[in-house]
Amino acid sequence: MSKFGGISFMKKKPLLSLILPCYNEAEHFHESSENILSVLKQGQISFEIIFFEDQSQDNTWQMIQQFIRKHRSENIKAFQHHKNLGRGQTVTDGIKKAQGEIAGFIDIDCEISPEYIPQFITKIRSGADIVCGHRKYQTTFSGLLRAATSKIYALLVKSLIGTQLVDTEAGYKFFNKAKILTILPKIKDKGWFWDTEIMVRGEMAGLKIVFVPVKFRRRTDKTSTVNLANDTLKYLVNLWRFRKELHRKKLEADKYWYNNSGAFSHQYTTLFGLPVTPVGLFLIQRYLIITIFISTIHGKTFLDVVFG
Repeated sequence: MSKFGGISFMKKKPLLSLILPCYNEAEHFHESSENILSVLKQGQISFEIIFFEDQSQDNTWQMIQQFIRKHRSENIKAFQHHKNLGRGQTVTDGIKKAQGEIAGFIDIDCEISPEYIPQFITKIRSGADIVCGHRKYQTTFSGLLRAATSKIYALLVKSLIGTQLVDTEAGYKFFNKAKILTILPKIKDKGWFWDTEIMVRGEMAGLKIVFVPVKFRRRTDKTSTVNLANDTLKYLVNLWRFRKELHRKKLEADKYWYNNSGAFSHQYTTLFGLPVTPVGLFLIQRYLIITIFISTIHGKTFLDVVFG
């Protein structure tokens, strides 16, 4: 049995799948959803909107259904978890449901404007695998506090994990869907730390990551779900656990190659300078073929690619 149910009115393969994770969004749902839809319709690209509701304690699910009925001519879908699983798992499940070449998500409260969406699409279409917002905060007390907290956390991620990422936590990320699907099975966190984990694992996998500066405007007309002290502590605990996991895997890999290095070296055994193993003979034959080929292509570029 599926762990979530859903409704939809159109099935059309789009360029963009925009995932809107929802949990207790009733206060601002109508205004934000209309704003997001308006931006998408102005973009002149094929798109689908995927609402993914994570068992809110208000009437968010009912409002989603009303919105879909109101805009039944648009490509809008909705899914709902049967129990609360966390923001990270909600985005993951949304990506898996996405039909577009590009799968992105933004926080539905629009504290970062949906007007940045075209820039993120352009970056993905230009070759980026992950595009993440780099938040710029307002010069208010709360804005400066959030900016300082964000900066300190980014420095901790860099020092403890060893990344070059400038902002892992912005709730505004777009992905090359085919590339990110290879990363999702590795993600363990289902909550807010999901953002850190997917960015770090994407970087470790060699995905091309691009950051776009975005203005973060704190909304005072909604109930905040952020508990700065409690959430900060959770992030630090998860960050330390993640560091220990990565360190343990590195030690296991180092131990494997140390213990098995002799077995691999035997494949290159020579006698009087001549190879006596199948691997060695193959390499000699390959070298001769390549050198002969190169001698026939004067004035041209030759690229030899080896997949290991």
